[in-house]
Amino acid sequence: MAAGIILCGGRSSRMGQPKAWLEFQGEYLLNRIVRILSVHLSPIVVVAAVGQELPPMSLPVTVVHDEQSDGGPMHGLYAGLKCLKQIAETTYLTACDVPLLQPEFVKFIVDSLGIHDAAVPLVDGIPQPLASAYRVDTILQLLPSLLVSSHYGLRNIFPVMSTKYLQDQQLRGIDPQLDSLRNANTPEEWAAIISEASASHRERP
Repeated sequence: MAAGIILCGGRSSRMGQPKAWLEFQGEYLLNRIVRILSVHLSPIVVVAAVGQELPPMSLPVTVVHDEQSDGGPMHGLYAGLKCLKQIAETTYLTACDVPLLQPEFVKFIVDSLGIHDAAVPLVDGIPQPLASAYRVDTILQLLPSLLVSSHYGLRNIFPVMSTKYLQDQQLRGIDPQLDSLRNANTPEEWAAIISEASASHRERP
């Protein structure tokens, strides 16, 4: 089975409060993402900042800490991958701020990996590294040189390995509105997601 890595060590400066502790439909946001990933993935690794306080976990997770403060997603991915070595062949990577993430979307991305080193959604031609599947051993070999050379953007790893890009129409076959890719960076974006989710819930028969 593939593993899951959740990055939650960002500063949340635009949100104004830690995203992991936001509440959505009766549960902390980090707990929600752990639960969603756990439908198809195991183990689940949560990558936090050094000294970061996390909400109490309702499901088993492995918590690791990013070795470099403000190192960005690439450092976070590296920290998560190191504890998956010899445990999992593949992993799905996500941030903790995607409350509408769907388990079947995650499964589709992971299943799409095949013989490749990464399976990456493209939205309007833009790769989405925080909603992608990765081959653990391959990425572990690539990341150290990229980190040393200061190429911190996760998108920099895709041209140097076997990458399968997933087009909009493929993704919409699983998630028509691409809600699984919708994240919240500001209070306004968060309020809009909550409002739309509440309206959708009221409209269900």
